[in-house]
Amino acid sequence: MASQQLSDRLTFYPGDFFTDPLPQADVLIMGRILHNWGVSSRVALVEKAYQALTPGGALIVYDPLIDDTRREPAGLLSSLNMLIETPNGSEYAAADCRGWMANAGFSERRVMPLGDVHAAVIGKRLRAEHITEPLKKKSRGA
Repeated sequence: MASQQLSDRLTFYPGDFFTDPLPQADVLIMGRILHNWGVSSRVALVEKAYQALTPGGALIVYDPLIDDTRREPAGLLSSLNMLIETPNGSEYAAADCRGWMANAGFSERRVMPLGDVHAAVIGKRLRAEHITEPLKKKSRGA
């Protein structure tokens, strides 16, 4: 970060993301994180990230993903490896992650292939000015 002159723009926080609150941020990155855990933990982390993001912020998740058609061997073999090496880990499809993000409240969700078996799933939280209250009925004067 120092060589790119970004040290003043990034902060790294130590802690346990299951027990400690996530820091409020404009962008949170979970790289090779979610595939280590079972689905309920993944859902909890995505929800926790949504709560920590500032309005207009983004969550970037990247892992080796299984293709949505479940036909490409790379993601499936990586998932087998995770099943062997972790108690509950496995790879998942981008559609799964987009679903977790949608349920957490992310308004925009897109997938960006990263050139190998990895892909980034990016979820954006609505900006405050885009949240509208229901229209109130105008009252008529007598």
